[in-house]
Amino acid sequence: MDMMAPALRELRDRLAPCFAPVDSEFLAAGAQLGDAIGWLAGIRDGLGDLSAALDRPEVSTAAATLDAAAGEIAALATRLEAEAAAMAALEAPLERIGGCLTALLEVNRGLAQLSVNSAIVSSSIADEGGDTLNFAVEIRSLLKAAGQVMHGYGEAQAAARRELAGATAAHAAFRRQQGPLLRDVAARIRRGIGEVASRQQAVRRAAGTVQERADRVASATGVTVAALQVGDATRQRIEHVVDGLDALAAGLDGAERPWSAGLAPDDRHALARQGMALQAALLQGAGAVFGAEVARISTALGQLGGEARGMVQDGAALFGHAGAAQAGRTSFLSALERDLETASGLLAEAGARRREVDLAMAAIEAMLATLHDGLAAVSGAAVDLRLVGLNAAFRCARLGPRGVALAAIARELRAQAWQMAEGVEALSGAVKEAVAAGAAIRAADGAADALVATTGAMQGSLATLREAGGVMDAAIGRLGEDGRRAADALSAMSAGIAAVAQLTGLLDGAAAELGLRVTGGVEAEPELLQARLGLVHGVPFTMVQEREIARRFGADMPEPEAVEADDLLF
Repeated sequence: MDMMAPALRELRDRLAPCFAPVDSEFLAAGAQLGDAIGWLAGIRDGLGDLSAALDRPEVSTAAATLDAAAGEIAALATRLEAEAAAMAALEAPLERIGGCLTALLEVNRGLAQLSVNSAIVSSSIADEGGDTLNFAVEIRSLLKAAGQVMHGYGEAQAAARRELAGATAAHAAFRRQQGPLLRDVAARIRRGIGEVASRQQAVRRAAGTVQERADRVASATGVTVAALQVGDATRQRIEHVVDGLDALAAGLDGAERPWSAGLAPDDRHALARQGMALQAALLQGAGAVFGAEVARISTALGQLGGEARGMVQDGAALFGHAGAAQAGRTSFLSALERDLETASGLLAEAGARRREVDLAMAAIEAMLATLHDGLAAVSGAAVDLRLVGLNAAFRCARLGPRGVALAAIARELRAQAWQMAEGVEALSGAVKEAVAAGAAIRAADGAADALVATTGAMQGSLATLREAGGVMDAAIGRLGEDGRRAADALSAMSAGIAAVAQLTGLLDGAAAELGLRVTGGVEAEPELLQARLGLVHGVPFTMVQEREIARRFGADMPEPEAVEADDLLF
């Protein structure tokens, strides 16, 4: 047995399993790299989807609708002041109406006393035609009808004032308590709309930044994939060396191998030393290439990890805490949702107050319409009283001295009738003024329904924004979660890849050991090297570099019939 064969087998046994840990690490790295790239691509796609969701026309329409609603809410606060002034303006003519009715009732009471006096005086006058007694009856009849009308008007006027007072008090309380809040919530809604616009701009910036990082990730990924393929080439080269060492050891021990068959001992040993030198060269080159590629992989993975961490940091800078919704924190729409909820409550309460005003105005307008229609009757009673008084004066003149007392009563009757006419005229003016003041309040008729419509528009717009907000929360959450996962995975991969760099030392040591064993001895003939050195390896060389190394040692290495992918890369 040749003494060199055991050493070659021992070296073979050391080299055969040396790449298995590296292979496992590289396979795991490839799988992890695929996961990390998938996470980073998902972040990019998520931000792209978010940008599209926020740029939908429906989102712009929703923001414009909310802005208009905020304007309506702010205008409502101003309208409350105008309504309060209008209701205060209505109170004055209603009070004057009450004063006019009181004055007319006072005149009616005076006329009633005249009616009693006329009856007494008429009973003492001998009047064959009974005209003096008819005078008292006519007065009594007219006064009774006028008194009933005015008394009813007085009750209606008092009820209307109570209606107005109740509506005014509720309206004033709402105005004092909620008026400032209406303006404040309108401003907050507009700030919320501004936040939506800011988020749209932030998403556009984030999408641009992520795209730039995605381009750098693609570059680093290409470097990593190429380096991992070099690892596969290193594994193949080690397999070739192990195969060559096994064939050399067997041939040195006398086995008939293709490279050693029929050779004399000296030629066999000379060819074996050249074969060991070839294995040393293959190992030495593999160690250098492998070390460089491991460094490239580690650097590329570090770049990938840096880009992943950068994405997370960019998201935190643009959106605050990423994944807020997933972590139980508030979404960016939460504040706007609260403000819209407050606004909806205010609008509902404002609508209720407006309906109270509308009911009070309906009662007041009904009273004013009835009063206006009844003014003719009261005015007619005043005219009739003047006529009755005039007729009584003519009758008293015919009676001579007997009609003096009754004539005085007739004069007083005409004076009271004129006062009643003046009171009716004043009452008519107060009614017209009240109607004009009521019209200013009723100009906002339908405002309650408009507030309901505004509330519905706000809720519809919020639903649209909430849909976009869900897409945003998902994208931001993905940015934070998947970005951290990718960064952690890439950091772990970088550490694992760096750990296998020790294989370089093992390969360089094996190459040096083989180099020491080939020094001295007889050189093999070139013809022998050309014919037999390539036969040391039972597996043909598929890589260009391996064939070039073998040719430097004198082997005849024909080109393969088909170009392998490894030839193009290595």
